[in-house]
Amino acid sequence: MIRKLIASASLFILSFILAFDIAAPAAAAPKPNLILITLDSARADRMGFLGAKGALTPNLNHLAVESIVFEHAYAQAPGTVVSHASILTGAYPQSTGLSEIGGALPSSLPFLPDLLKAQGYRTAAFVGSIELDPRNGLAQGFDRGFQTYDAGFRPIVPGDIHSPLTERSASEVVARAITWLGHNAQGPFFLWVHIGSASTGAASYNATITAADTAIGKLIAAIKQQKIEANTAVIVAADHGQSLGAHGEDSHGIFLYDETIHVPLLVRMPEAQPSARQVTAKVRLVDIAPTLLEIAGIPVPSQMQGQSLLRIARSGGGGDQPVYSRSDLSQRGFGWSPLESWRAGKYLYIRAPKAELYDMTADPGATHNLAQSSKA
Repeated sequence: MIRKLIASASLFILSFILAFDIAAPAAAAPKPNLILITLDSARADRMGFLGAKGALTPNLNHLAVESIVFEHAYAQAPGTVVSHASILTGAYPQSTGLSEIGGALPSSLPFLPDLLKAQGYRTAAFVGSIELDPRNGLAQGFDRGFQTYDAGFRPIVPGDIHSPLTERSASEVVARAITWLGHNAQGPFFLWVHIGSASTGAASYNATITAADTAIGKLIAAIKQQKIEANTAVIVAADHGQSLGAHGEDSHGIFLYDETIHVPLLVRMPEAQPSARQVTAKVRLVDIAPTLLEIAGIPVPSQMQGQSLLRIARSGGGGDQPVYSRSDLSQRGFGWSPLESWRAGKYLYIRAPKAELYDMTADPGATHNLAQSSKA
């Protein structure tokens, strides 16, 4: 009798445990960490993972093997401040209202770090150029939502006894970011690392690209050392490229040809979401903010004009997105006309005082203007 009671009691306890185990909700998955790395003035044709010859970007090449690589990504502006405004807001230059000679980010415009902070993310920015300094540079309002915004540059002031500080090397920017990461690796966090501009000379330009790649390699190594790689998404993009003399432009800021608008872009998802693939569809930098919000599981505000890169990748990479870009430095700085461009299919159209139309398949260097000979 006693044995029967003990057996009955044991069966009851086991049934209770099993029922509780089935009914208990699964633990919520931790929010993914988000790292955005932006390269200043980095041309797509210098990236090994996009077909460049040589060994300029071994660390990015290795990262690309684990990533969604967008072969045809385009900036919305050929300048640092305006382009980063589009990256961080998911909005076009007309909406951000910024220019390369001044302006402030509208407080009413949804801003990626602000949205992430509101959802419990720790937010930090480490920038390599005074242009992106909200206090001493041209990026007024960029520190909204950032708990840490590491800039602290000093402009050139005639007669000032203090030495100016207008940029930091790639290695120093990344070293500062790694220090912050050591105290915040438990997440969730959003970390933006901007690596400053490259030289306009061809040989020194390549050396600067390699220095940036080396610094990125150290940051990726730090992520692995902190054992957070499995729950961390990494997006790497350039804000724009560099003309290096093409079309008569030494640097960047005015023209909208591929040398300054075609940029590298890759997305490495957390390991739980394998993603390695090549996407040939045209995409835009305004698509970055919606992508990071989707990865974080946060609704995308209707004011954002881009769309998630993940949706484009899931569709098989087909179906180009029409790409719009704009440069108003010529107008604001010199009183000339602004320039606008559209990329659709194989064509590049530039609206300028003298219209330009190029077949980029037959004429990738955009040297033969078809606008005058083509039918309206």
